[in-house]
Amino acid sequence: SISQNALQEIHDEMCYTSKRGGKVGLEVAQAPHIILSPFWMSYITYSDEDFVIPPRQIGIAGPETDAAYLRGLALYLSSSLVAYYLFFNVPTWGVFQQARLVTINAVRKIPTPEFTPEQVKVLAALQKELVEQENREVETFESGLFAGHGRSHDKQREQFLSELRQKLQNRIDEVLFDLLGIPDDIRLF
Repeated sequence: SISQNALQEIHDEMCYTSKRGGKVGLEVAQAPHIILSPFWMSYITYSDEDFVIPPRQIGIAGPETDAAYLRGLALYLSSSLVAYYLFFNVPTWGVFQQARLVTINAVRKIPTPEFTPEQVKVLAALQKELVEQENREVETFESGLFAGHGRSHDKQREQFLSELRQKLQNRIDEVLFDLLGIPDDIRLF
């Protein structure tokens, strides 16, 4: 889910389209949609709010009837399974750069299962659950004993967010691997 802090009004001087791309980028502005960072695993977010996806970000959109599928797809793309696939199929990963850059062509080549309606339901419910859990835990942390400012708070917050991301990642992987029937002995976590 997109934080309201991340959304900004577009000022008049920024309201233009390029000659080369035209209005194609606006097709993914209407919700429901997924926004992906070109730096893989930085963020992959589902949203049911309309907004323009900034340049160099990747967007996937669909009709309202596909909202649950897009929620599930966002989780699938966030999984360690997809990161593992990309590691072996994006030449620059782990060799030349620290950043895991991914192009839209690489995203298009990610093998995606044809999820059953029941699997879509499970993944969509998990996506909602994890968003609520993340928001609740961040709010609790921010309002709790560690609320404060300065370097020590920033370090604690960074550590907390890192541990929370890992916990959420493990949950995504566990549920997805169960849904896809991946045996325990070859799981990535």
